Formats: sequence, structure tokens, C-alpha cells
Amino acid sequence: MAASLARPAAAQQVATLKVSPAEAEAWAGGSESVRLEFALLDSLFTEDQLISVFRRPLDLPVQLDTRAWAEASGVQFLPQRGDAEQGLSFVWDGQLAYARSARTEIDGVAWRTYQVDALLRYESGAEEARRLDFGAATLRVSYALEWETDFLGERTPVEQLSELATSELLRRTVRPQPAEDPLAERSSGVFGPVELELQAGSRTLQRGEEFQLELIVRGDFLPASLRPHAPEGEGWTWLGRLQTTPAEPGVQEHRFRFDGRARRAGTWTMPGFELVRFDPDTGAFVVTRTAPLQWTVQSDGAAEARAAAEHPEPPSEPAPKVSPSDGTPLWLPVLLGAVLLALAAAGRQHMRRRVALREQSQVSQPAGATSTGAPDAPPREPLEAWLAATLGWPAARLSGPDLALRLQDLGVDAALAEQTAAFLAEAEAARYGGPALADAEARRETLRHAWSTLPLHRRGTDASLDRTR
Repeated sequence: MAASLARPAAAQQVATLKVSPAEAEAWAGGSESVRLEFALLDSLFTEDQLISVFRRPLDLPVQLDTRAWAEASGVQFLPQRGDAEQGLSFVWDGQLAYARSARTEIDGVAWRTYQVDALLRYESGAEEARRLDFGAATLRVSYALEWETDFLGERTPVEQLSELATSELLRRTVRPQPAEDPLAERSSGVFGPVELELQAGSRTLQRGEEFQLELIVRGDFLPASLRPHAPEGEGWTWLGRLQTTPAEPGVQEHRFRFDGRARRAGTWTMPGFELVRFDPDTGAFVVTRTAPLQWTVQSDGAAEARAAAEHPEPPSEPAPKVSPSDGTPLWLPVLLGAVLLALAAAGRQHMRRRVALREQSQVSQPAGATSTGAPDAPPREPLEAWLAATLGWPAARLSGPDLALRLQDLGVDAALAEQTAAFLAEAEAARYGGPALADAEARRETLRHAWSTLPLHRRGTDASLDRTR
């Protein structure tokens, strides 16, 4: 038995495909969403004319092909295929995908439309504008105008037709980010809007007490690694920074933990943490900051006074005054005390010089040399000790997330500052149970030699580069 169905007019289309926006401008390093919309003649469904070319049952037996976009250079193409709860199933570049559906009417003819989205990520680092031509996307549909039923009761097409709908060409003009922008060197790689949230514990600390802050960065398509800038100040010093979330590209939230120590007593305002990002609306780099924090750092005396006020001691009898009875002059004990203090200060200064010289010499020790320190203490990195003695810095100042910036403030070349900061950060991580340093001896000697060639001159206890060279 044969059944003939309504035949579309000879010149009538049964499928269309369009992409929007088909042509636009984009920024290097940015991302954008592209929408594909295909439509099928409603009569293909009401008359049951569509033919499935796949063994797996599909809601829409159509094939969408955008492989030409995936092969384009300088851009990453990511189809957003969705899931079963988001629409009707079809095939997109050989894989299962789902489209959102709707009905519409064009020139009095009923159509069914379907929408999907794709993400385009453009590579950063472009130095000049360039044109990208992706080609056209295609949609293939197979349908029958006449069916027959065989002796097993199966419907088979008598006449099968195919139509290939083609979209407009997808074209983009990719512009480079402004390299002359003074903030470009501090860019975090974030493109577009971002939200920063800073979580802090107690705002009242004792001098020398350690504290932690958590910085949360939220945004679309964040890079795998970020570099937020922690504020510097006299009342605190940073001990380290740790990214507590996996370093994966495209996530929408990164978390960082900053460890610090209260350094000086007083009431301090900690400026906001900063993140430099690119704003595509203005075409420039901008700084996003958290709100400042108010800190109160108490000295040991203030802590003792507060403890005494909370737990007063019972009054005691005053000690009787004793006057010398042997005729010894009153100024003699004062003089002896001053002499002893002077000798103690000289001894401490001599001991510090010996420690500095010993730490400097540790840089050139051969691999496997044993340390004379306590056997249970984790070994310090020799290059850290050598740099501390060379620059006149305390060793704690050679750690922290902004070490490279502090070295650049001395006039050190940015590359050498970054290499030194990275090496010391790896050494500190290895010291506390992290992975062992790779090529430690060779890298240490290379960095020491590079620093030895710098024309440093002294300013008090610090060193800086000679700017007249």
C-alpha cells in the first residue's frame, strides 16, 4: 500500500540556517557567544515526512555542521551542546546536542525554529588587527514525499530528497589590546566584568600574630591562573599566597588565601586588593578593587594592660627601700650596667655579621652538603640567605606574592625579578612539604651570577641599583 503526502512547492525551501552576529569586531583575548538558528517547514512534521538517517532515535533527524569553525586558527570554538532538559535532540558535528524550540509564521507559512549557541575564545597577544573568515555552517535535512508499507508493516520511503541549508559567512575583525596602556604589564588576563569579595576574620590582632584573608574572584571565562595584587603597608607583612581552587580555564570562581603577620602596633587601613582586567566596552585596562579594611594591632604592653584590667591582682605590701650602707657611690652601678649593655650589643652585632657571612657562603656549597643547623629544622634556601645579606633585607621580606614588584622597585630588570621570585616561591613550597625544586643547583647559581653583576649601592640597610649606569 502506497501513501502520497502533501508535496511542497517546487521552489519552496524546507529548511533555513542563520548565524548572528554574522560579522562583528572582537578583542584579542576575549570571548563571545554566537547563536545559530535553524528552521524547518512545519508541514514536514504534520505530514511526518522527515527521514532519520541515524540508528539512534532523535527528536530532530538533522545534521548541523560547523567543523569549519573549529579548524580556524587563532580562536577556540566551543559548541554549547546542552542536555536533554534543555531541548530536542539532534546531531551537531557528529555528536548529540539539544536545541531550544519555538513555532513561528513567515509570510503565512508555519515554521518551527531551533536555537543553539557556540562560544568563541580569541587568542591573546595579537600585535595588530587581523581578519578571521570562518566559512559557512550547513544543515542537512532528509525527507520523503511518498511512503509505502511493506508486508512487515514497516514504512519505507518511495522517494527520498535531501536539502542542504547554508548560513552566512562568519567573519570577525580581531583587534589587539592596547600594549601602550600603563596597566597592560599588570594585567591578570581577565576579560570583561569581574567581582571581588574579601573575607576577613578578627580585625584586632596582637603584634606578631599571624592572620589569614580569603579573596574570591567571580566572573565569566576566568583564566586558569590569576595574579591579584595584595596591598603593602607598615602594619603588616605577607607570608604567602595560595590558590585554593583548581587552576582550570573557563571557571567562574577562583579563591585565594593570603597569609600575613601583624608587624607594628597601631590602627591601620589596609587598601583594597587589586585585579587589573581588560574592559571591552572602553577598550582599556581598568583596576577592580575590594573595599579597604580597618585593622587594630595591639602591642604586648596593651595586651598586658587589658589582661590586668580583666583579672586584677590583690594589692601587695610595698617593698621597703634599701639604701647602701657600705659607702659605694650611687653612680657606679649605673656605669657598670651601661658597660655591660654596650658589650652585649657589640657581641650581638658580631654574631649577626658571622651569620650573614655563613648564609652567603651557603649558596656555593656543593649538592649534598650537610647543614650545621638543628637536625629537625627545615633547611632554608641558600639563595634567600645570600640575597637577604646582599640587599640588607630581613629574610621574611624575600617572600610573599608581590616580591617581584618589590625587586623591580629597586631597579631590577622585570625578567630577573620574576625568575628570582618564582625560584624562591618554589623553594619555600618545597621547604614546607611541596614538590622538590627542579634543577635547583643550576638555577641558584645562574640567579646568583646575574645578581652579582648588578651595580648595587647601599642606602642605610637597603640596597638599590645605580640609576646612572
